[in-house]
Amino acid sequence: MESVIKPINRSAIYEDVLDQMIALIKGGSWLPGEKIPSETSLAQQFAVSRNSVREALKALALFGVLESRPGMGTYIQPNALARINNTELIEMISNPTASKERFLELMQVRILLEAQIAAWAAERITPEKAQELMEIVKEQYKLRGKENSLVEKNIELQFEFHEKIAEIAGNTVLIKLLNAIRTEIFTQRYSYLVLSSDRWEHMLNEHRKIAELISSGKVVEAKDGMEKHLIYGMNQVLEAKDCPGDE
Repeated sequence: MESVIKPINRSAIYEDVLDQMIALIKGGSWLPGEKIPSETSLAQQFAVSRNSVREALKALALFGVLESRPGMGTYIQPNALARINNTELIEMISNPTASKERFLELMQVRILLEAQIAAWAAERITPEKAQELMEIVKEQYKLRGKENSLVEKNIELQFEFHEKIAEIAGNTVLIKLLNAIRTEIFTQRYSYLVLSSDRWEHMLNEHRKIAELISSGKVVEAKDGMEKHLIYGMNQVLEAKDCPGDE
């Protein structure tokens, strides 16, 4: 299995590693349910830094291709091949050199879809699901004052929040599409974003408000709240310095 890995000949960056990992899965060298080599071993085989391997693994985990099992290692998800497809849309979404224009296009799609998803969630909410959604918001509030030092955990909770709303809405196709879009947006943009504490507080309060509107079954208000929330987040990223795609 390991012999088919080729050292990276271009710059030692995670996109190159990511491309080859995807090729290994699609080519059958890494099979669903199989444990992959350790981070250290992969870094040696690819001839790149461990950080580059770590970033590639993180991206694949966000795509739902890999699963990290504490104390056991990292495994290929059973549905990994279904997560990896070569359609033009996904190739576009996963482009690591996406420009600001591409980011805006993705955000426009995300705003359109997620606003409607919030409305559907408000229509279909149950007491149990409402409690689950509010629990995620409570976990986010626990990160107050630590948001920028615990970026990975914060991104994870943001994903959970939006995924839970999509789950409540009950459209599996949209869930998969939004996961792909959000993965690109978060890994290529939000990972570079450091917000002041008052702006984080603003975004947290928006999450709480959206959760409350959905839990109360307020369809129109939930849709409007989600739209405003995503527009605010988009503007924060565009205003940030050191944003990928800004030359």
